[in-house]
Amino acid sequence: MTAVDPVEARDRVLLRFEQAKRVEQRVEAAGELCALAAALPEEDARRLYSGEVARLVSDKQLEVRCAGLALASVSLEPDEAEGLFIRTLSDKLSRVRLEAAGRLADMARPSARGALAGALQDESFPVRFEAARGMAELKHS
Repeated sequence: MTAVDPVEARDRVLLRFEQAKRVEQRVEAAGELCALAAALPEEDARRLYSGEVARLVSDKQLEVRCAGLALASVSLEPDEAEGLFIRTLSDKLSRVRLEAAGRLADMARPSARGALAGALQDESFPVRFEAARGMAELKHS
């Protein structure tokens, strides 16, 4: 059995993403990109997938945007991912803010304390919950 070339696997999924006619196909391909990146060593994931984050995060489809945030968590440098998640906390869609708050909470970085504190005031309870979880990770009262 031959090993699958990671570049070829990524390109195949990207082609499916771009050629997809239905939203479900695009969402599925975006999820596959995340899975492929997560299965690689960090350095390879960053090299092969960091350039795709902006495309997914700026997509019009909610689930694709959320997949872009998931991809960011495994393919961007921590400072870059944190910055993206913080910027995304002001997104107009609560589901996207929820994904960003959860990813930011998972990072448990003291530098995100201010952004998480701000998210405690979000209109959406799930976003506030994730922000509180992040503050608890930081051992904040």
